[in-house]
Amino acid sequence: MIAVSVVIPVFNAAQHLEKSRESLLHQTIPNCEFIFVNDGSTDDSVAFISKLIQNDALFKLFVNKKNGSYDFAKKRCIELTTGKIF
Repeated sequence: MIAVSVVIPVFNAAQHLEKSRESLLHQTIPNCEFIFVNDGSTDDSVAFISKLIQNDALFKLFVNKKNGSYDFAKKRCIELTTGKIF
């Protein structure tokens, strides 16, 4: 059972995603899921996250419409979460 859902918005953040992944994997809250929300990135962000989610069920990816709004992404993430929302 997922206790906490963490939503990570992404826009052209490929150079920071490895460090983010390491940080998320070393957090101490048990039973977490991590949902990456891509908002029209034009770099390798989606490719990195796609590779990441193939190897770890804790990670999910939601790719929204190109140049979507923050509100759209937030609402869609809430729909995808299975843990408690803070």
